Amino acid sequence: MADRPRRAADEELAAETNVRGFDAADVAAAGPATPTDPPADHRAADDPDATRLITEPGTGQAGAEDPAEQTMLRTSAVAGFDPEDDDADYSGDDDYDEGEDPKERRRRIAGWVIVTVLALVAASGAFLVARNAFGAADQAIKPDRFVEEYLQAIAAGDAEEVLGYGPRPPADSPLLTDELLASSNNRAPLTDIEVVASNDTQVQVEYQRGGQPVTGIFDVSKANGRWTMQTWGVLQVTENDLRMPFLLDGVELPGPGAYPVFPGNYLITSSSEALDIDTRLQVPDNASDRPLGVVPMELTDAGRRDALSLISNELDRCFAALNEGNLTPDNCPIRVNSEIDGDGEVLPETIDVEIQNDPLHGVEVNVVDDSPIAVADLSIDYTISGQAQRAGETLDILPRTQTAETTATVAFDQDPPTVGWAQR
Repeated sequence: MADRPRRAADEELAAETNVRGFDAADVAAAGPATPTDPPADHRAADDPDATRLITEPGTGQAGAEDPAEQTMLRTSAVAGFDPEDDDADYSGDDDYDEGEDPKERRRRIAGWVIVTVLALVAASGAFLVARNAFGAADQAIKPDRFVEEYLQAIAAGDAEEVLGYGPRPPADSPLLTDELLASSNNRAPLTDIEVVASNDTQVQVEYQRGGQPVTGIFDVSKANGRWTMQTWGVLQVTENDLRMPFLLDGVELPGPGAYPVFPGNYLITSSSEALDIDTRLQVPDNASDRPLGVVPMELTDAGRRDALSLISNELDRCFAALNEGNLTPDNCPIRVNSEIDGDGEVLPETIDVEIQNDPLHGVEVNVVDDSPIAVADLSIDYTISGQAQRAGETLDILPRTQTAETTATVAFDQDPPTVGWAQR
């Protein structure tokens, strides 16, 4: 009865092992497994030259008898001959010597092969050195990274560093300064630079200026392995622009021309107390034809007072000239005909012109189309009296009231401002 559990266990083991495809009894009888030999190295058998380079047991040396022989053996595969073949035919060589020992000839040929190989290696090394010396900049930086670094230098506010990214600007470049960079960056910091498109001539970048999105396209080129901006941004200032008394971040431009400028956010203000200018000029990239554009402006309270005062002074001048006998004073809204009733000649020294109203009362003064020209529409009531002469007889000119409808203009782009008149 005691053997039944053991027999049941053996039968269970046998059933389990049979499922796996072998007999448990056979496994027990087989004994310990024999280690498997490592796979054979077939390289020596496949390569006849390699057979001669295998290290012999116990020597640590290649199969050749001396270092010279080893060198010959290594170069034999390159040279295309067998240095061990004493029967090789070298009679086709130009320097063949029938009496020369075959072994010496093999050594001499192997030497020439070595020299040739070393020369080729040296030439390749020289080429690589030259390529590294003159072509390193080609691989060191790409145009997109170059423009990123340019904008980072602008964000840092170092004008001298930024100028190293482009051509030498004109000596007189009042807008390429640390002060303007600092003013622009303080007003609208440059952040979040991201290149969105790039090739070998143009790089398109998106970035933030004071939290506002800006897109710029930068023209680049490479010379002598070095990337550079093709041009600086250029602000084109015309004669007409200079009619507006403006400052660009506190800088007054001396005259019309092309002014290099860094990408930035610049504040345009007025150099005249009569005009209020407070606008931004966004320079997103290095475009060379950026106009100043329309700059909105308004009259200040001081400007309105100045305009009305200038108009009043000009009216006083005109009436004074008329009453002094100048019937057609220059730049005046009122003139007196030198003839009356067709055949009477006015006597200038007798003329008296008197203004009958306050033409400036309630008048509005405004600038025209964002220009530095202020205008005011006036109605001037006046009387003329005096004498005229007809056929040798002196006749009185009876006073009569007339009205002149005119527009006064005040040009604040002149120094001092000037007043003009236009009939309505």
